[in-house]
Amino acid sequence: MEEVSLEDRKKYEAVMSKARRIQAQAAAILDRAVEAGIPKDYQRINKGTFTTFLEPTFLKQRYNTTPEAFASSLFDQPDKLFDKRFILIDGGSPNSGSRLKAGFALLFRMIACDKIGLHQQGDQLINLFNTFDKSKSELVSELQTPDVLLISNLSIYGFSPNMGGGKYMDEILEYRFLNALPTIISFAKPIFVREGGNDGSLSDERAGRYLLQLAHADVPQSITETEEDLKTLRVRVK
Repeated sequence: MEEVSLEDRKKYEAVMSKARRIQAQAAAILDRAVEAGIPKDYQRINKGTFTTFLEPTFLKQRYNTTPEAFASSLFDQPDKLFDKRFILIDGGSPNSGSRLKAGFALLFRMIACDKIGLHQQGDQLINLFNTFDKSKSELVSELQTPDVLLISNLSIYGFSPNMGGGKYMDEILEYRFLNALPTIISFAKPIFVREGGNDGSLSDERAGRYLLQLAHADVPQSITETEEDLKTLRVRVK
């Protein structure tokens, strides 16, 4: 048997060491995904799949780009995601699941950058805020601190006017905004293109100042202000 040289042995050990590091890093990312609440079927949604979710006409009108270029800019340069404070997702049919998949795809890509993430279902959040449950403050604290937070399927119309849910949402979103912690929000209904909601029925701040302003992100006269002041990024799915 031919004797392996010391140099070849060192090269082999270096290759194996690198492989073990990559394997450990991948395992750590999957562990963080589980801790964040990303279901197994929604983990590791890649750039190509994310591209298929995107609504091309909206991207052309809003950012003068294509789904392929938009997805590449986010997945290949994830720092762009961390430069934003709010990533707002809407669109899709009620049963398609595209909003949820897009949200999980971005959350997973961001926690792959050695970050801690968390998913909170919007209906559950609103249901708690619409009660007298004393655990509201604990939930607020829990949602304030993750590096990345995904709130899915959130309906601004779900907040009861007299239960103070908007105050709690403002505590969460203001803390995250001031501490440069990105929040991904997928809206159950289309983001507004006119003041007071697309049907003109929303006339108060029941969901809080932040959500009210974010929900108006597509009102023509508010687009520039929202993008610059609140550092928003818009995503619309098919």
